[in-house]
Amino acid sequence: MLSLPSCATRQAPEPSPEVVQRFRFGGPEAVEIRREKEERWTLSNGLTVLFIPDNELPLVSGALYIPGGDLWEKPGEIGVVSTMGSLMRSGGTKELSPDELDSKLRELAAEISSGFGDEFGTISFNCLASDVEEVLGLYRDVIEEPRFDESRLGLAKVHALEGIRRRKDDPETIANITSQVLMYRRSSKSGVMTSEDVRRLTRDSLVRAHNRFVRPDGAYLTITGNIDRKKLEALVLKEFSEWKPRGASLGEQASIPQPYAPGVYFVEGDFNQATVMGVQPGPPRHTEDRYAIRLMNNLFGDGLDSKLMKVVRSDKGLAYSVYGVVAEDYPVGKNLYFLQTKTESVAEALTTSLALLEEAREQPPTPDELRLMQEGAQSAFVFKFTSPGQILSRLVALKLLGFPEDYDETYIQRIFAVQPQDVVGAAAKWWQPQALRLVVVGNKAVYEQLRGAMEKDPLLKRYPLHKISFTEVPHGKALS
Repeated sequence: MLSLPSCATRQAPEPSPEVVQRFRFGGPEAVEIRREKEERWTLSNGLTVLFIPDNELPLVSGALYIPGGDLWEKPGEIGVVSTMGSLMRSGGTKELSPDELDSKLRELAAEISSGFGDEFGTISFNCLASDVEEVLGLYRDVIEEPRFDESRLGLAKVHALEGIRRRKDDPETIANITSQVLMYRRSSKSGVMTSEDVRRLTRDSLVRAHNRFVRPDGAYLTITGNIDRKKLEALVLKEFSEWKPRGASLGEQASIPQPYAPGVYFVEGDFNQATVMGVQPGPPRHTEDRYAIRLMNNLFGDGLDSKLMKVVRSDKGLAYSVYGVVAEDYPVGKNLYFLQTKTESVAEALTTSLALLEEAREQPPTPDELRLMQEGAQSAFVFKFTSPGQILSRLVALKLLGFPEDYDETYIQRIFAVQPQDVVGAAAKWWQPQALRLVVVGNKAVYEQLRGAMEKDPLLKRYPLHKISFTEVPHGKALS
């Protein structure tokens, strides 16, 4: 399921007790999602505005969504787009230094933030309704005329280099970065930067990225809050009508290389526990069996009621944390398995998990299990529509990510249409245990225990064992 942050500043209201009771104790009946209808208009430069008034508090919030992101980075430019995104706000504007912008926003009790991800960027604001005109002017400057201050860029690089230096001190970070490299190598999709990438960042590279990515054509500006349509329309026209469209396409996304071969990749470190992360290619974002996948995840490894949590952690006490999910993504998804356990338990915890995975691929859920998962999915879904900011944020993100227009309206009905055989079919199709890349991080005792188990256990014998090193990124003969 797509999960998106809200643009609203106030806490979302909870469903009524009657609604909660219906979800917990009622039959598997799909509810109808009702959400406020947005007003929308488009400027001549291609910027589309979406607006829902909300007079509950004297606040106005907004967010600009810009298509394009890290996946369009050119070779040798890993980290440029994400750094450009964060420095749009923190690096000041043409008229105001970073310190002056910080001070002005504090004076107004307002916030502006910015960032770019894989597929789109988001620049958001919130302020008192009485200050919206002044804040929108600052917001426009952050978007169209960022300064990219050299001193703030230097500070960002220092922090990034320190983070890279400390990677080897945390086993979960080691496992995460290694699994990303195993799946996507050193590409824009992995997003794994080295100190060389950081040192290569310059103000000129950020300016070039801004000129390429930050454009009104194809972008969406969402606004909610205590302001009327007429006033808002005039303010938006004043601040954004002169913003020039780019016209030219971003071009093709960067190609994603083939993953490294399946196997167990061991990284030795002086840690008092074992960390395991398994990955393999998963389904594309718009796979037709996404609803069965959602329920299969709940059954196998996502949540307190999952088989992994009940058996590996609760019944056998073999793990501090354990989960496993199939995640759709673009252009290819990723299956993820995670385990943290005591040094002496790693082999048993891993083989128990793999046995449960085989079971999930062969045995459909019972009717009661399926009903529980469907009701849980419905309960979680309604929390995505509790504020105008959430509604608009989700509406735009679904559009930018290519979801069908009726996705939300039909989601719950499609969840309740899933049958037990659909769930086991999704597990059998997308979980391929022999294709896992299993990263194990631990001390020498973990390695010896794992090596001994891999010589005997049929679930582990199918994997070759590779010992690799980790500094900033993983390296070794198996990764050459």
